[in-house]
Amino acid sequence: MKHFIKYVLIGAMNTVVSYLTYSVLLVLGLKYSAALAFSYIIGIMHSYAWNRYWNFRSKSPFGTETMRFILAYVVSFFINLLLLKALIEQARIQPFVAQAVAIALTAPATFLLMRCWVFKKDIVR
Repeated sequence: MKHFIKYVLIGAMNTVVSYLTYSVLLVLGLKYSAALAFSYIIGIMHSYAWNRYWNFRSKSPFGTETMRFILAYVVSFFINLLLLKALIEQARIQPFVAQAVAIALTAPATFLLMRCWVFKKDIVR
């Protein structure tokens, strides 16, 4: 439960960072898919550092763990993008609101990937 609470706190910080990045890029005129891609890159770097060092206190070498982390976020990105596309283009939801909904739907699955696959070996209890 401790890891989930920390993940939620990190996720809240990461959501603010990513959502602000996404929003600023939309305001600057980027298409929602490009804004999402850039915000995910920023979010991946932010989330990895906090989850590795504070939440899961991983001692694993960077290589495999980092690749798993990136792959987990690539999967999350494409699920998010599909949801965003459906919400914006099919349901006609405004892009700012659509991304908030997509985040709420993808966050639990991403936590499970982090907990059970990316940082599975060296979890400090």
